Amino acid sequence: MHIKFFSLIKLDLKKSNETIRIDNKKTVKEIIRILDSRYDGYFSEKLYDDDNNMLTGTIIMVNGENIHHLNGLNTEVEDNDGMVLFPPSAGG
Repeated sequence: MHIKFFSLIKLDLKKSNETIRIDNKKTVKEIIRILDSRYDGYFSEKLYDDDNNMLTGTIIMVNGENIHHLNGLNTEVEDNDGMVLFPPSAGG
């Protein structure tokens, strides 16, 4: 599975993507746990609130579709899928 990073994630990690090999279907939440294991909890810290819900403004897309319009963090993905992560942003 190919995962692209944007915004602060890309800047913080100094990389724009990651590839994860998955054998069976997994949920987006499980993919974030895998990323957390590689990056010391970074993704949960940037994408979730204290109750483990996605922070307002977080955008996660699977194959070009926002997971808010699918099954949220329970959206299932497979090895040949693509995922895009945009953390919440602020500015002015």
